[in-house]
Amino acid sequence: MRHAATMGMTVVLASACSGAASAGFTLYNTDFDGWKAATGAYETIDFTGFQFGTIITDQYVDQGVDFVDGNDYVIGSEGSVVFPIDGWGLTVGDSATLQFASPQYSFGLHHPGGLRIDLFWQGELVYHSPPLPGSGPGWFVGVVSTTPFDKALIYDDDGGLAVDNIYF
Repeated sequence: MRHAATMGMTVVLASACSGAASAGFTLYNTDFDGWKAATGAYETIDFTGFQFGTIITDQYVDQGVDFVDGNDYVIGSEGSVVFPIDGWGLTVGDSATLQFASPQYSFGLHHPGGLRIDLFWQGELVYHSPPLPGSGPGWFVGVVSTTPFDKALIYDDDGGLAVDNIYF
Protein backbone atom coordinates (compact mmCIF):
# COMPACT_ATOMS: atom_id res chain seq x y z
CA MET A 1 0.00 0.00 0.00
CA ARG A 2 2.87 2.36 0.77
CA HIS A 3 4.22 1.84 -2.78
CA ALA A 4 0.86 2.74 -4.33
CA ALA A 5 0.59 5.96 -2.32
CA THR A 6 4.17 6.91 -3.15
CA MET A 7 3.61 6.09 -6.82
CA GLY A 8 0.51 8.29 -6.90
CA MET A 9 2.36 11.27 -5.43
CA THR A 10 5.24 10.74 -7.85
CA VAL A 11 2.92 10.62 -10.86
CA VAL A 12 1.13 13.83 -9.84
CA LEU A 13 4.44 15.60 -9.22
CA ALA A 14 5.93 14.30 -12.46
CA SER A 15 2.92 15.45 -14.44
CA ALA A 16 3.11 18.91 -12.96
CA CYS A 17 6.84 19.28 -13.38
CA SER A 18 8.07 17.38 -16.37
CA GLY A 19 5.47 15.87 -18.61
CA ALA A 20 1.90 15.00 -19.31
CA ALA A 21 -0.25 12.13 -18.15
CA SER A 22 -2.52 10.31 -20.60
CA ALA A 23 -4.87 7.43 -19.70
CA GLY A 24 -2.58 5.90 -17.12
CA PHE A 25 0.66 6.99 -18.80
CA THR A 26 3.00 9.62 -17.38
CA LEU A 27 5.66 11.13 -19.58
CA TYR A 28 8.99 12.15 -18.04
CA ASN A 29 10.78 14.54 -20.36
CA THR A 30 14.34 15.25 -19.12
CA ASP A 31 13.52 13.95 -15.61
CA PHE A 32 15.57 10.73 -15.35
CA ASP A 33 15.62 10.86 -11.54
CA GLY A 34 11.82 11.26 -11.42
CA TRP A 35 11.37 8.38 -13.85
CA LYS A 36 13.68 6.14 -11.78
CA ALA A 37 11.80 7.00 -8.58
CA ALA A 38 8.42 6.19 -10.20
CA THR A 39 9.74 3.02 -11.82
CA GLY A 40 11.55 1.30 -8.99
CA ALA A 41 13.67 -1.63 -10.20
CA TYR A 42 14.55 -1.56 -13.90
CA GLU A 43 16.77 -3.21 -16.52
CA THR A 44 19.39 -1.28 -18.51
CA ILE A 45 20.53 -1.91 -22.07
CA ASP A 46 23.76 -0.02 -22.69
CA PHE A 47 25.15 -1.58 -25.91
CA THR A 48 28.65 -1.90 -24.44
CA GLY A 49 30.71 -4.99 -25.17
CA PHE A 50 29.81 -5.14 -28.85
CA GLN A 51 31.92 -4.19 -31.83
CA PHE A 52 31.02 -1.15 -33.89
CA GLY A 53 28.38 -2.18 -36.46
CA THR A 54 27.01 -5.20 -34.55
CA ILE A 55 23.35 -5.75 -35.47
CA ILE A 56 21.28 -6.01 -32.26
CA THR A 57 18.52 -8.64 -32.34
CA ASP A 58 18.35 -11.21 -29.52
CA GLN A 59 21.49 -10.28 -27.55
CA TYR A 60 19.34 -9.01 -24.67
CA VAL A 61 16.89 -11.93 -24.56
CA ASP A 62 18.22 -12.89 -21.11
CA GLN A 63 16.91 -9.49 -19.94
CA GLY A 64 13.54 -10.20 -21.52
CA VAL A 65 13.69 -8.15 -24.71
CA ASP A 66 14.26 -8.74 -28.45
CA PHE A 67 15.00 -6.09 -31.07
CA VAL A 68 12.83 -7.41 -33.89
CA ASP A 69 13.67 -5.12 -36.83
CA GLY A 70 17.09 -6.63 -37.58
CA ASN A 71 18.53 -3.31 -38.72
CA ASP A 72 19.52 -1.63 -35.45
CA TYR A 73 23.28 -1.52 -34.97
CA VAL A 74 25.84 -0.47 -32.39
CA ILE A 75 27.87 2.67 -32.92
CA GLY A 76 30.24 4.68 -30.78
CA SER A 77 33.59 4.49 -29.10
CA GLU A 78 35.18 5.34 -25.79
CA GLY A 79 34.78 9.06 -25.14
CA SER A 80 31.98 9.50 -27.70
CA VAL A 81 30.31 12.89 -27.35
CA VAL A 82 27.09 11.57 -28.92
CA PHE A 83 26.81 8.83 -26.27
CA PRO A 84 28.18 10.46 -23.10
CA ILE A 85 26.98 7.84 -20.62
CA ASP A 86 29.40 5.10 -21.71
CA GLY A 87 30.48 5.92 -25.28
CA TRP A 88 28.24 3.36 -27.01
CA GLY A 89 24.75 3.51 -28.43
CA LEU A 90 22.38 2.23 -31.06
CA THR A 91 21.49 3.72 -34.41
CA VAL A 92 18.37 2.74 -36.24
CA GLY A 93 16.92 3.49 -39.65
CA ASP A 94 13.41 4.82 -39.33
CA SER A 95 12.48 2.96 -36.14
CA ALA A 96 13.40 0.33 -33.57
CA THR A 97 10.91 -2.23 -32.25
CA LEU A 98 11.49 -3.88 -28.88
CA GLN A 99 9.41 -6.96 -28.00
CA PHE A 100 9.24 -7.77 -24.28
CA ALA A 101 8.86 -11.30 -22.87
CA SER A 102 6.68 -10.10 -20.00
CA PRO A 103 4.34 -7.16 -19.35
CA GLN A 104 6.15 -3.87 -18.77
CA TYR A 105 5.05 -0.69 -16.98
CA SER A 106 7.95 1.65 -17.67
CA PHE A 107 10.21 2.49 -20.58
CA GLY A 108 12.85 5.17 -21.01
CA LEU A 109 15.93 6.08 -22.99
CA HIS A 110 18.69 8.60 -23.40
CA HIS A 111 18.80 10.09 -26.90
CA PRO A 112 20.44 13.12 -28.50
CA GLY A 113 17.68 13.94 -31.02
CA GLY A 114 13.92 14.04 -31.36
CA LEU A 115 11.76 10.92 -31.26
CA ARG A 116 8.37 9.39 -30.53
CA ILE A 117 7.41 6.36 -28.44
CA ASP A 118 4.50 4.05 -29.21
CA LEU A 119 3.61 1.30 -26.73
CA PHE A 120 1.51 -1.77 -27.54
CA TRP A 121 -0.27 -4.50 -25.58
CA GLN A 122 -0.99 -7.72 -27.48
CA GLY A 123 -0.85 -5.93 -30.83
CA GLU A 124 -3.03 -2.96 -29.85
CA LEU A 125 -1.62 0.57 -29.54
CA VAL A 126 -2.05 1.72 -25.93
CA TYR A 127 0.16 4.86 -25.95
CA HIS A 128 1.34 7.27 -28.65
CA SER A 129 3.66 10.02 -27.47
CA PRO A 130 3.74 13.55 -28.77
CA PRO A 131 6.91 14.53 -30.64
CA LEU A 132 9.68 14.49 -28.03
CA PRO A 133 12.47 16.93 -28.78
CA GLY A 134 16.03 16.10 -27.96
CA SER A 135 18.52 18.69 -26.93
CA GLY A 136 21.84 17.01 -27.45
CA PRO A 137 23.72 14.07 -25.97
CA GLY A 138 22.35 12.58 -22.78
CA TRP A 139 18.77 13.85 -23.20
CA PHE A 140 16.27 11.56 -21.43
CA VAL A 141 12.63 10.70 -22.00
CA GLY A 142 10.59 8.00 -20.29
CA VAL A 143 7.05 6.75 -19.73
CA VAL A 144 5.58 5.11 -16.63
CA SER A 145 2.24 3.36 -16.98
CA THR A 146 -0.53 1.74 -15.00
CA THR A 147 -1.42 -0.12 -18.23
CA PRO A 148 0.81 -3.04 -19.28
CA PHE A 149 2.62 -3.08 -22.61
CA ASP A 150 4.68 -5.77 -24.34
CA LYS A 151 6.12 -3.89 -27.30
CA ALA A 152 7.77 -0.49 -27.73
CA LEU A 153 8.34 1.30 -31.01
CA ILE A 154 10.75 4.24 -31.02
CA TYR A 155 11.10 6.43 -34.08
CA ASP A 156 11.82 9.92 -35.34
CA ASP A 157 9.29 11.51 -37.69
CA ASP A 158 12.21 12.90 -39.71
CA GLY A 159 13.99 9.50 -39.99
CA GLY A 160 17.19 8.36 -38.34
CA LEU A 161 17.52 7.90 -34.62
CA ALA A 162 20.36 7.40 -32.16
CA VAL A 163 19.85 5.97 -28.66
CA ASP A 164 22.34 5.89 -25.80
CA ASN A 165 20.84 3.65 -23.09
CA ILE A 166 17.40 2.03 -22.90
CA TYR A 167 15.64 1.27 -19.60
CA PHE A 168 12.58 -0.88 -18.84
